[in-house]
Amino acid sequence: MQIDRSVTTSLRGRHRALAAIAEGLLGDAPLSAPCLHALIADFDAHLTAAGPLVRVGLLGLLEVLRWLPLFVIGRAAFVESLSSADRARFLERVEQSTRLGIVLVPFKTLLTISFYEQPGELERIGYIPQRRRYLMRETR
Repeated sequence: MQIDRSVTTSLRGRHRALAAIAEGLLGDAPLSAPCLHALIADFDAHLTAAGPLVRVGLLGLLEVLRWLPLFVIGRAAFVESLSSADRARFLERVEQSTRLGIVLVPFKTLLTISFYEQPGELERIGYIPQRRRYLMRETR
């Protein structure tokens, strides 16, 4: 996956790890390249707008997630190097862990919000963008 480096200012080479985490968390099927680009750009925009302490904390947590497969599933590989099955197993175990689950929360939150802001994603799961009940209540 090629990411325009002029767009990603805060991630500094960690975009592949973030894309792997996004695919593992959000993709029943592989995410399209434009969707991944948009997710990474949105995450980077949030990261760039955050204060320095939050930025350092999130980048540190991303590094922790990159190295965790060694300790969680016993594979000596970064998260972006795992196969999709191993990545899903890794993320599931991290999520279910009482101590490690908190590491995944900020990424899951920001990526999920950004994912469902993409055009067509809410409609795909059955959400109707027009609030018909709300509009019907006002017309009475």
